[in-house]
Amino acid sequence: ADGNASSSSSSCSVPDFDYPEIRIGAGNWESSLFQAYIMQIVLSEVVGVPCTIESGSPDTLISFYDDDGTSFPFPDRAYPYDDLRVANDAPHGDCRPVVEEGRTCSHILPEVWDGQFQTITEARRDGYIEQPQDTATVGKIAWYVPRFVIAQQPSLATYLGIGGDSISWASGEEQRRKLAETFLRPTTWADYCSEVSETKCEIPDDIARRLPTEAEVDDGTADKYRLEGAYTGYFRKTDESDCDLNPTNCTGHMVDCLCTWSTNVEQQLYWNDIPLSSSGPLEPNSGYSYGDMIDIWTASVETESPVMMWWFTPDAVVQKWKGTLGEFHPVALPEPTEACRLNRV
Repeated sequence: ADGNASSSSSSCSVPDFDYPEIRIGAGNWESSLFQAYIMQIVLSEVVGVPCTIESGSPDTLISFYDDDGTSFPFPDRAYPYDDLRVANDAPHGDCRPVVEEGRTCSHILPEVWDGQFQTITEARRDGYIEQPQDTATVGKIAWYVPRFVIAQQPSLATYLGIGGDSISWASGEEQRRKLAETFLRPTTWADYCSEVSETKCEIPDDIARRLPTEAEVDDGTADKYRLEGAYTGYFRKTDESDCDLNPTNCTGHMVDCLCTWSTNVEQQLYWNDIPLSSSGPLEPNSGYSYGDMIDIWTASVETESPVMMWWFTPDAVVQKWKGTLGEFHPVALPEPTEACRLNRV
């Protein structure tokens, strides 16, 4: 298997039978990677089968047995279906020759959410995957706001309190302004220093303790929405949320995830007439990365700046905030029809 499975050969045992390596195509979120770790442990220690977690990049090695106990790298893709096709087409399903050519190859995806129904159906039809099996866990996707937001504005707990003119007590324009003024847009450390700070962060303030270094600009740290000990995070009004400048199309901010996850936020906003929009750096849906979403939520709670965010359970982040003002409070949306479910993409 790839990587440093152990620091010495004395900790390895000879398998009872000769079985090709199994490669696990973990997704780029925690629960998928945890399940990949469990599979790797069982296959390696109980069954005696060589096992590698596919990262999607030859420069990134992922293993439960990594000598660096603090390492927690995520694969660079959510659902590597192409890797499954490669493994299916490989002679005897052996990925090793393929990997030696610098290509990626996986035999199993440990976790797939129901938003992938159409892709799974097509993969089954093409014959390169087997019938998916339940993982014995129940996953749920919803919109959430921190508990302190509901304490301040209880009406935001349901679509009846955030929708447009057709379902809200307020007029469409009033509702737009309410959401635009409530859910401001998160600001990166670099943008705060260049566009907001009067001193360009040359002098510390309550938001930014310092200016990002050249190294932090180069490695992307300056583009973070929060950095412990350096930047608290900051939420501000932009042209998108300026209802005086754009009275008919101003919007509050919605934190959507990256497009390769099972998100239907844009469609839900449109059909429920909710004047919110995501403004993240990831195309095509202006979403945010997993890490950025966690930073935005943390900054929201610590600065008491309201935020609405797409998220999922089970997840360790939800448990972390349970019982606090940052507890994830679901926003009640209307139930989708069966036709809607089956036609999601």
